[in-house]
Amino acid sequence: MQSPEQKKLKMNDLKQTLNSGEGGRLMDGNLLTFHEKVDNIIDEQDELRNKHLEYLKEAAQLLT
Repeated sequence: MQSPEQKKLKMNDLKQTLNSGEGGRLMDGNLLTFHEKVDNIIDEQDELRNKHLEYLKEAAQLLT
C-alpha cells in the first residue's frame, strides 16, 4: 500500500510526464483522475486481501 506521500509523488511524476513535450498538448485531466481511482482501488484490494488473510489465520487457529 502506498503512503499519501508516495501517491503525491507518483501523481506529480505523472503530471510532469504528461505536461512535457507532445504529451502536454494531449493531457486530459480525466487521465489523472483515472490514475488516482485505480490507485485507490488497488489500495482497497490490498486492504481486503490483508483482512481476508487475517481472517483465515484466525479461523485456522480456532480449528487447531
